Amino acid sequence: MSRLSRLTTLVATSVTAVALTASMSACSSNSDDAADQGSDQQVTTTADTDTGSDDADETEAAAEPTVPDGYTLTEVPGAELSVPVPDGWEAITGDDLADSERVEAVASALGYTTDQITAMMASIGLYAADTSGTSTFAENYNIQVVATSVMPGEADFNDMLTGSEQLPGVSSLTPGTFSEPKTASGEDAAMHTFTMNVDYATEPIEGAYLAIPTQDGQTALITMGTASAERTQELADVILGSI
Repeated sequence: MSRLSRLTTLVATSVTAVALTASMSACSSNSDDAADQGSDQQVTTTADTDTGSDDADETEAAAEPTVPDGYTLTEVPGAELSVPVPDGWEAITGDDLADSERVEAVASALGYTTDQITAMMASIGLYAADTSGTSTFAENYNIQVVATSVMPGEADFNDMLTGSEQLPGVSSLTPGTFSEPKTASGEDAAMHTFTMNVDYATEPIEGAYLAIPTQDGQTALITMGTASAERTQELADVILGSI
């Protein structure tokens, strides 16, 4: 289990931290003027809604994020964002690193040492993993917050996937589907699935990169890995439905 979990985590930390953050930063720098203009436009739109319509009120009322049973909302440091974490998982942030028991639980599930987890948390806002020990694969996702409101496009995700394929131990990586789903409140998001085969493991990793907006105008980049495409989509749907 440790080799499979460790490689999934390596993809989640190194590739997300380097490839997508770099491409997102480029998008952000190219869109500064547009972002400023969008901010001004938002103020105007807000003012206009004061005179609003019944249709707009009905749309707003219908778009209410929900969290299903079996999940607990957990705050992500550095952003106005809370995400649902499955029961039976352990979620840690940089503030939890002094709690050796919780850090050890995540490290053990993913095949890492506590020192390695501590080092990873320097670039990760939240790390959540299945620590129940009931499966041969420790499902997990991590979240990084990027200071831009620009959603990544298919090309940005393809750059990530290309980087992932170059990681040691990756025997093959098959891109899945790029999509631009909406959150429950109607905001834009972006997602790209993938299937990864690794050395020393007979079963592939079914993963996804998911980008969602935060309430303070940033983007949360989520990298998740599970044992099935259906489970990965389920996690993505729960997260989107909670925003």
